[in-house]
Amino acid sequence: RTDVAKVRYNENPYKIAYSGMLDYRQNVGLFVNAMPLIRNKSPTSEFYLSNKGDEKDKIKKLVNKQKIPANFTWFESDVEYYNFIKTCDVGILTSSNDLPRQLGIPSKLFSYMAAGIPVVANEIGGWTDIIKENKIGLVSNGDPYDFADKTIELLTNPKTIERMGRNAVEIIKNKFNWKKSAELYMDIYEH
Repeated sequence: RTDVAKVRYNENPYKIAYSGMLDYRQNVGLFVNAMPLIRNKSPTSEFYLSNKGDEKDKIKKLVNKQKIPANFTWFESDVEYYNFIKTCDVGILTSSNDLPRQLGIPSKLFSYMAAGIPVVANEIGGWTDIIKENKIGLVSNGDPYDFADKTIELLTNPKTIERMGRNAVEIIKNKFNWKKSAELYMDIYEH
């Protein structure tokens, strides 16, 4: 998607979204354990998590244990999902740290980028280097306290959110899109 016309930053309440499946490889517990820490420094922040996946019930119990209100959502159409994600301020991208997750780039990274929102992820190498190298978000060491600090760092710096959001949109338009990928593969194939 490259239809983001401008990157915007919401005033309070800030919307923080995890939009992937709730399954064991996603390490969503890291985000849920960081939520009270984020809420402590940003009391009006709103948390959104997807409402689908094998660990949905487990994650909902963990959220309830944290006593932090969270919105569980799921959009059947790409248009509805994309219209929602464009209204968010920070995209959450947690992951387990194993070889398949290091090698496979999560599609939600590109959704966040196209929506012009910065990402907070935990360090796993591989695709998390894209976040750091292109300055499209922040990468934590995988500790809930550090994850919360990185999220708060974004929420308290509107200019950083806007700059990283613009970076993300430019990269999705000029580097990570189907046309550029096809050109790269054709070049490799022809040579």
